[in-house]
This record gives sequence, structure tokens and C-alpha cells, in this order.
Amino acid sequence: MATDGILSCLFQRRVLAIKTLDELDALFSARERLQPQLQAVRTFKVALEAPPDEEDQQYWLSVLKETFDLLALEGGWKLQVMELELPGFCETAYNSFGEDISTTVFKGLEHFVSLSVPHAALVGFLSHQSSLKILNLGDTICKLQCPLKLRQVKGIVSVRCAASCLRAVLVGKYVFRARITDAARLRNDPPSFTSILTNLRRVSSSLTRLDLTFPSSEMDVVSLVASAAPLLVNLALTEIEAHDATDLSTVRPWQCSRTWSKQLKQLPRLQYLKLKTSCFSLPETGYLPDLWFCHPRLFTSTPESIEVWHCNVPSQINAKHTWLLDECGVHYVYDLLDGSGYF
Repeated sequence: MATDGILSCLFQRRVLAIKTLDELDALFSARERLQPQLQAVRTFKVALEAPPDEEDQQYWLSVLKETFDLLALEGGWKLQVMELELPGFCETAYNSFGEDISTTVFKGLEHFVSLSVPHAALVGFLSHQSSLKILNLGDTICKLQCPLKLRQVKGIVSVRCAASCLRAVLVGKYVFRARITDAARLRNDPPSFTSILTNLRRVSSSLTRLDLTFPSSEMDVVSLVASAAPLLVNLALTEIEAHDATDLSTVRPWQCSRTWSKQLKQLPRLQYLKLKTSCFSLPETGYLPDLWFCHPRLFTSTPESIEVWHCNVPSQINAKHTWLLDECGVHYVYDLLDGSGYF
């Protein structure tokens, strides 16, 4: 009866979500009588915390592999979305799991998310998912060169990955959306920002949406982006501090408004712009100059949305502006955050 109670919570509207080892065990024990539910699954979500013992870790990941096989057998062509979060497992467990699932194929899988599993454990599995369109690997960074050369997966149109893994992930891909997290805070030898944008040029003919973090020492980011991806429609820039605090530039983004406005004209299709700064101090007056960032008239075309977010400022201070240009409403949000917000 207890098992039935656990199973009743696993399947919700064609979504199979496993959050505990007890749920995984109950599912595996009742696998034979759950064939109809497994055949109907469209979204598979796994979020398991690693048990302390390494042998237990390998055992539970082997059970999870069997669940993969069941889904692939019963309705692998129907599964569209997979979220796989397995934080804290040992390297041996990850490697064994990667080998076990390396030949498992979900013919209809379009969206894959994993922010915690090492890329080396995903190479074989992802290489066989030929229908994959959206790949989200978060900020996971490979210790050595990223192994994810997914040459057989040609249909990816949206990518999120760490900058140091960009070259491997985007081989042969012409993506339309990319979110690239810079590794400056997380490594002692981050790739140069210029090299990151150089890698983007191979997909610039189709790239229309870019969500990019840039180091605080690189204030020429807009010019580099415009030269790498001139057809952008949606651009989001998040400033982060370099791993060495001494690298913090004395020139801040809000001091670059005139220069950036000229450079933004190199993006003739740009309609949406977001900027989030990492460090901020109020002027002595305590007020924000309205013209710190570009007025819509400085764009080549009329933008639909401009958002500017400043961190490390008391959250009770807010300022929002709406610009009207040629009778076209332009949504202009000018906000201050306390550091917890994220667009």
C-alpha cells in the first residue's frame, strides 16, 4: 500500500518525476504493471541526491539506467523532455552510468537539461539523440577539454553551456539561441572573452538570441558581440566579477552608454535588450541619471523592450521609465536589485 501511495504521485499529466531513492525503488519494483503509464510519459524529470556510500551510488544509478531502458522500450519515441540532476555522485558512478546509457535512444527527445552531470558521462547518450533541439548544460565546467562533440546531432537550435565548453558543443551547429556562461569566476585559466566570441562567428548566420555573461574587465563587450552576431534580435548581457577581484574595471557599464549606443547600431534587427551589472554604487545625489543607458532613438530600429538591472543596491530604491517613440510604445525598465534578482 505504501508503494502504491508513492507511485500515485509519480505520474502527473504525462510527467514522470523522480525526486527520491524510495520513489525510484517503487517505480522499478512495479515496472511490469506500469507499462500504460510509461508509454504515455512525455516529460521525464530526475533529481536524486547521492547516498554517502559509493557502492550504493553505483547501485542506484544502475537502477536508474534500467528505468531509462523501460522508458525507451515502452514509449521512447514519445518522450520529448528530460531533466537529469544527479549532484554529488562519485566519478566512478558517473562513468559507469554514462557507459550504461550510452546506447539508449529516445527518438523524439527534443529538450535535454542537466546542470550537474559531468559532460564526459553524457557524451555517448547525447550523441544518439538525433532529434535534440534544446540543450541546457548550465554552468558545469569540464576539468580538461570538453568531450561533447555532438557531430551527429545537427538539429540543436538553442544551447546553454559554459564558455569553456562552447567550442566542443557548437561544432557544426547553427543555433538560433545561445546562453553562454563565462568561466571567469570559476577557473584560474578562463578562456579569453575575445576567443569566446570568435567561436560564435561560426553560427552567427542564424543566431538571433544571445544571453551572455561577460567579465567585468571587458567593457568592449557590445562591439565584440555586434561583430560576432550581427543579426541578433534579443540580447541579454550579465556582468560578472573576474575570479581575481583586482581585475574589476574602473570603467563601469553605465559609463559606456554613449559608446555602447553607437555600437548597438551595428545590430540593425535588435528589438530586445537586457543588461545586468554586477557592482554598483549610487551617485552622491542618491538618484539615477535617466540617460545612463541608451535612449531608444539611438537604435537603428525601434526596440520593443529595454531592461537595465543594477545589483548591490538597496531593493527599496526603484525607477522605471517608459519611452514613447513615434507613437510606438517602448517598454523601458530601469530597476535596482539587491543582488538576489535575475532576469
